[in-house]
Order: sequence, then structure tokens, then C-alpha cells
Amino acid sequence: MSVMSSTSSDVEFDLLEEYTANTESYYDGITCAACSSPHLPGDPKFKACSGCTGYYYCDVECQKSDWHKVHKNVCKKLKKRKKNNKN
Repeated sequence: MSVMSSTSSDVEFDLLEEYTANTESYYDGITCAACSSPHLPGDPKFKACSGCTGYYYCDVECQKSDWHKVHKNVCKKLKKRKKNNKN
């Protein structure tokens, strides 16, 4: 009987995917990944992470804050997963 174990990295990644899914709930589905501020119609577009393009931020301060708290750990993984899904 083989036992599959998930690494803490896998668990962290699953939690971050759930976090990302839960932040997409207003108007066009875009909210700031750091402060959850919704992208309102008429507002300038939020800027997407240039690495994975899956996270959006309302300003530089939110992007820097989220990078150090959360996003740094998953950006490369999201980018790689996105690339693999295209193939």
C-alpha cells in the first residue's frame, strides 16, 4: 500500500489557489490580491503581475506587500502551470 503525502509546499500552493479564487468576486472579476479592493468600472485597469499574470494589484504598495507575504512563493509555479496548460 503506497501512501501519498503532500509537501508543505503543495498544501501552501492549494491554499493560495483557493485564496486567488476567492478574490475574484466583483464586477469584472478583478480585485487587488493584497487588499481585495474591487476594480470598479471607469477606474484605470489594475496591473497584473508581470511574472504569472494571474494576480492583480491596485498600486505598487499592494504589489510589494503581497510579494513578500504570499505571491513570491507561488509566482513561478503559477507561471509554469500556465505555460504547461497552453501546450
